[in-house]
Amino acid sequence: MKKITFIIFAFNEAHRIKYPIELFLKFGDVLLVDNSSTDDTASIAKKLGAKVINRPKNNLEIDVAESKEMADWVFKYVKTEWVYWGYADEMLTESCLSKYLEIIKSGNKKLIIQSYRTYLYGDCKSYINQFFCYRVFKIGALTFYPRNQSIHKLGIINKNVLSHEIEFLPMDINFSIHHFSVYNTKKLINNHNLYSDVHAQVDLLKFRKLNLILKPFLSFLLLYFLHINFMKGLKGFIFSIQYSYYVFMVEVKKYENQNNITLLSIERSFANYKSQILKNDYSKVSNSKFNNCYNKIKLLLFKKILAPIFLRRNKIK
Repeated sequence: MKKITFIIFAFNEAHRIKYPIELFLKFGDVLLVDNSSTDDTASIAKKLGAKVINRPKNNLEIDVAESKEMADWVFKYVKTEWVYWGYADEMLTESCLSKYLEIIKSGNKKLIIQSYRTYLYGDCKSYINQFFCYRVFKIGALTFYPRNQSIHKLGIINKNVLSHEIEFLPMDINFSIHHFSVYNTKKLINNHNLYSDVHAQVDLLKFRKLNLILKPFLSFLLLYFLHINFMKGLKGFIFSIQYSYYVFMVEVKKYENQNNITLLSIERSFANYKSQILKNDYSKVSNSKFNNCYNKIKLLLFKKILAPIFLRRNKIK
């Protein structure tokens, strides 16, 4: 009888779903949670021997993979006490999977903690290392957050899980979760925009002006220096900047939420200004003495210095 179920969340992963399924089936059951893929993800998974369940797109109660609602729904299809909670772009070594079975067989553990390596730009020599990751656990060891209270958080360890019931694996290549991140900047920004919307909503801390500068700056320092991304060259620097910008986006969206700034509220505000302009009333439009003086200086500099340079460079020969 199998001791563990490997849960894989997937959407349109036909090109790579075989890798984790073929690997995991050697060590346990595989349950694919398909997010209504439009390619052959589900059929390939079934042919390989995985059990497939379809996550309905119109069911908002289970639209967040790491939520309590999702866990309650998925666990109905699990027959083992232990699960691995993962995704189609992740892999493990056979040494690590064998270690899982060894720990489970011992009968005195409830949770496994290990490192998590995210590889960047198709280069397995450049990776971001997360030191504290738990994806393998006995059902009941974690309390999942409700869907409107978390983003990319698997939950918290229950109080009834004692320290000696947690297994820490060595932080090396053989016992890490390997995340093959297929992201370029365009895809990353699109995803960050979606995630930051949710993150800003579930973050219970109020917006503070200082955090707008402090949090992104500290995030960069943490990733670039503490996680030694400076050793990973340009790719490590790019990733550190990208993540700090994500933190900045979250803080800005918290500010917008707190002040009810929406596209509709902005348009309504501008409509008032436009109405005043139609009446030749500019009293509500910024027209301070400082701005007037500053703009005159800019115009003068442009005429005397920048305009001649621009005209010379763009002169038709």
